[in-house]
Amino acid sequence: MKKLFLLFFVVCVAISVNAQLYVGGSLSTWINETTTTETTTIKFLPEVGFSVSGRWAFGTVLGYTRKDVDSKVTTETFEFAPYARFSFYRTELVRLFVDGGFSFYSSEVGKADPEYTYSAGLQPGVALDLSEKVSLVAKFGFFGYRQYGDEEDAYGFSIDGNGLSLGVYYTF
Repeated sequence: MKKLFLLFFVVCVAISVNAQLYVGGSLSTWINETTTTETTTIKFLPEVGFSVSGRWAFGTVLGYTRKDVDSKVTTETFEFAPYARFSFYRTELVRLFVDGGFSFYSSEVGKADPEYTYSAGLQPGVALDLSEKVSLVAKFGFFGYRQYGDEEDAYGFSIDGNGLSLGVYYTF
């Protein structure tokens, strides 16, 4: 057991020596007005991770979303979403990747009890390297499973503009 632990420790140290830390994320605001309601959504999704090779990276998103409907009903959502990223195509300027991971969401509507959502799946993306340190990242679509509370399950494949997320990363 001690040898196994020592081997695990040595592998972790070896990986971390070559790892590059990155931070980034996305920030968005959206106002949707109809003839009867006005909905304002603000998202703050910071992200931190580390690249262990040219192809593999591991990270997590710790996010917050606030949605106000007519300034009367407020929904606050906290998100925790660790992932493993595999870059399957890379040039000097562009990287195509897929994130595989799971997400946990806790949402509160007003003063009601929190509702929990879980998901596991794959999300494709593209990164545009603006410099050696700065990248623009776009993620879109989802292929996987989601459970909304205790009553609703969903699974499938979706690629559309509504799920597009744009962010900026800085690599140390």
